[in-house]
Amino acid sequence: MKSTLFSLVAGLAFLQANAAESQWLTDFAKAQAAAKAEKKMVLLDFTGSDW
Repeated sequence: MKSTLFSLVAGLAFLQANAAESQWLTDFAKAQAAAKAEKKMVLLDFTGSDW
């Protein structure tokens, strides 16, 4: 039981550490340039309550 709990806490800590490295960009041109430089895709997330 203790090893399962330890594994769960260690896994969550690892996920949190990876999430801290992420940086969201709100300027599309800058995000597109950064994605092109890193050879990655751009994810556009549209949210709102007026739809």
